[in-house]
Amino acid sequence: MLMLDVKDVHKHFGQLHVLKGISLQLERGETGVLFGRSGSGKSTLLRCINYLESIDSGEIYVDNELVTPERAKLRKLRANIGFVFQQFNLFPHLSILGNVTLGLKVVRKTPEDEAREIALIALEDVGLKEKAENYPEELSGGQQQRVAIARSIAMNPKMILFDEPTSALDPELIGEVLEVMKDLSQQGMTMLVVSHEMGFARETADKMFFLHGGKLVEQGPPSEIFRKPKTEECRRFIEAIL
Repeated sequence: MLMLDVKDVHKHFGQLHVLKGISLQLERGETGVLFGRSGSGKSTLLRCINYLESIDSGEIYVDNELVTPERAKLRKLRANIGFVFQQFNLFPHLSILGNVTLGLKVVRKTPEDEAREIALIALEDVGLKEKAENYPEELSGGQQQRVAIARSIAMNPKMILFDEPTSALDPELIGEVLEVMKDLSQQGMTMLVVSHEMGFARETADKMFFLHGGKLVEQGPPSEIFRKPKTEECRRFIEAIL
């Protein structure tokens, strides 16, 4: 069953044509990895799926619901799609528990005690329950990113979008975040990940999508993409990154 259906999406920033007819699909429970050079449109596509950016033409469906700017539908959409950014976007004045419960209380209208219980389970899932009363500045970058993931999964989303979740981390902290993401994938969470972590893609992705110059020029399972890329651009990129 389709969780994400992107149909012929175009996006301009002024004269710059950033997305040029992107079409892709993810089934429920699949993990997709978007990869390609900087400026190829990967992050813009994620932001369009969550309507942080509007599109110029095309259609995007999440769980068979058309993504539109209509306020009530947009609120529901964003409640059902987690988004993990490069920067952790935690509130420094709130404890870790406060960061994770905030969306539950504000968006889901979850009572305080119940929100706390859900948040502690989410923090336990990412191995940080013991840090619940700490503040973001007391945690490493990897721990902060795991809190950001806990904040997403606490909302019980239908899908989580990850925008280069490890790019702001020191190399020794990357593994702990990728392990949490692998666990989520194995548990059946639908995920679309912008990443250059090819080891993660090879192990975890069901589908890989190579963007080049605003176009989706190649897609397929990791076995195909790594063993026999169909386009010269994809072959060169993989060789360079590996």
